[in-house]
Amino acid sequence: MDQGLNSNSSDKRRLARKKYEAKMKTVNLRYNKSDYKFLESKAEFHGIAVATYVKKKSLGKTQDLVSVPAINREIKSELRRIGTNINQITRYLNSYKGSSEISPIEKNLNEHLDALKRVMHEIG
Repeated sequence: MDQGLNSNSSDKRRLARKKYEAKMKTVNLRYNKSDYKFLESKAEFHGIAVATYVKKKSLGKTQDLVSVPAINREIKSELRRIGTNINQITRYLNSYKGSSEISPIEKNLNEHLDALKRVMHEIG
């Protein structure tokens, strides 16, 4: 009976691997410095990686390329950092409910929430 279970899960893994390998092909490209700098600036303008930019352009998916102002990228990055901090604090609070150690953490959480509100106000 155990062999049947192992065989079934083994078959599933094999099938999943075949599907993954069927979709994944790698293309290596070489550029001189000036061409790469050009691609890098275009990718940065759109807020994506160079490889993603080259892939979208080569497949004719230019409608997916939108310009993202640098200020939005900075704000997005700041919001991500604040959100990560808030999640860490929340996990800690949830694991130590009723503890006397929580009040300094609540103060820290409130400071992060205030920072998040300031950033959101800057966005408009």
